[in-house]
Amino acid sequence: MGFTLMEFLLVIVIIGVLSVSLYETLTGGIRIWQRSHVLSAEEDIMIFFDKLSMDLYNAINFSLFEFEGGPKRVAFTTIVSVPFGNAEYGQVYAYIDQIGRVEYGFDEVKKVIYRRQAGYGQAVKGEFGGIEILVRSVNGLEFSYFRQSFGGLSSMKLDKDLLPASLGVEVTYGVSENQLNVLKRLINLPGSL
Repeated sequence: MGFTLMEFLLVIVIIGVLSVSLYETLTGGIRIWQRSHVLSAEEDIMIFFDKLSMDLYNAINFSLFEFEGGPKRVAFTTIVSVPFGNAEYGQVYAYIDQIGRVEYGFDEVKKVIYRRQAGYGQAVKGEFGGIEILVRSVNGLEFSYFRQSFGGLSSMKLDKDLLPASLGVEVTYGVSENQLNVLKRLINLPGSL
């Protein structure tokens, strides 16, 4: 019971065809995974933009707390929802809105964009609650601040008594260091107008 040369060549050709098709399927799956990873990051960034926009929409100039900002972090007074209930038993009956503070920032070590909030009592003590991670696997985050002038918007240095008219946000992300994408948004602060 031996194999002929034709049978042997036929088996080699079949194995070769199966190997090529398996390789194409595997590389196609990897490309789809990479693309979905980028789309997932974009969705998370858009949710971050929306959350930041909502907090900035409710931002107020409150004499007790200053608007603080830098290129990687911003903290300001706004309306926050805090749990109301029996803290001793960890029961939450409702959420109430009150003046508080929020902080958005970028952790360069963990490569994440985070949000922290403080109710009024915490804000008076200079404390914040736990960190909520909004976006993972981000290469950079940069805030810029603008004021309204006769010619339109112009860049500004922060003043403790004045809210900026607009906040520029730029997020850099990507699948690899060689392929970076940038999403930008300019958010107006109605409370400053």
